[in-house]
Amino acid sequence: MAYLNVSSVHSDGLLIAIGGGLAWTSPAVGAAPVGNANKIAFVRVVGQDGHIFVMNGDGTKPTDVSKSEGGDPAWSPDGTRIAFVSNRANGTNSQVYVMNTGGSHQTWLTHDSMPDRHPSWSPNGTKIVFAGDGGLFLVTLKTKAVRQLTQGPDSAPAWSPDGTRIAFERDRSVPNPTNTTGTDTEQDLWMMAADGSQARQLTSPPSFSVGTTTFAGEDNFPAWSPDGSKIAFESNRGSNNGIFVMSTDGTNIVALTHPQGTDEFPAWAPDGVRIAFDRAVEPVLSSKGQIYVMNADGSNQAALTNSSAGADSPACQPKRA
Repeated sequence: MAYLNVSSVHSDGLLIAIGGGLAWTSPAVGAAPVGNANKIAFVRVVGQDGHIFVMNGDGTKPTDVSKSEGGDPAWSPDGTRIAFVSNRANGTNSQVYVMNTGGSHQTWLTHDSMPDRHPSWSPNGTKIVFAGDGGLFLVTLKTKAVRQLTQGPDSAPAWSPDGTRIAFERDRSVPNPTNTTGTDTEQDLWMMAADGSQARQLTSPPSFSVGTTTFAGEDNFPAWSPDGSKIAFESNRGSNNGIFVMSTDGTNIVALTHPQGTDEFPAWAPDGVRIAFDRAVEPVLSSKGQIYVMNADGSNQAALTNSSAGADSPACQPKRA
């Protein structure tokens, strides 16, 4: 969960893309929201804590809906609720919460001693998979019962649109590319059945060098396309630190962005035509990330936010019936 190191919040100034038919541009140029999904949830720092904000699909009217510490927002399949994580209960271990779109009825869902991260809803809206210490876990909303699905250094689960599979990120110890006597951590994308069985590796990113130092590859934050045919993800392949897309079997990997800084947290719009993401320009360590949007082929990249407080972890509201 990425938090931005700022101390105040200011209003957004939207950057308008001229031409290209971008559906998430300003209403001033006559653009319509993507499908009927007109909201994007994201994280912005208020004081010293990240809060969950919701803005219109064109980047206007960002509103603090959590009013308290929170991160990793994830919309329910019907677009009426947002799951998120917060450490508000004890100040240390983040737990999974659920709230209505406007921030009302915030409900504490998990009650455990480990830090919970990266919630993802089942397509029928009855369960949430999340990352915890030592694996991925499943919580049933009605009973709040939790069971473990995997055992290992797993994170960033993403439930498939048909409910049968879960993509996730797994850390793997590999020989250190620079110092052959040591080890490094490679981050790969994996796939498993929704019950935790049949886990298999999808990607193994290549190492890359900067000067005399070689780094292990990292593939992170898988995100399913709405039709279930593709997975977008973040990767440092070729020191790109950009957004990529691939087939669900791990083949046909294509780079969508080639940033000078870092692009993270891809999130598909419900029409499957566009992808939102977070971009931090160089120098990354002092840069305030902003929410961007692009076509699914990587074209027409444009900023939705331009705030001195920054923004990250976008999540697009699904189509509502």
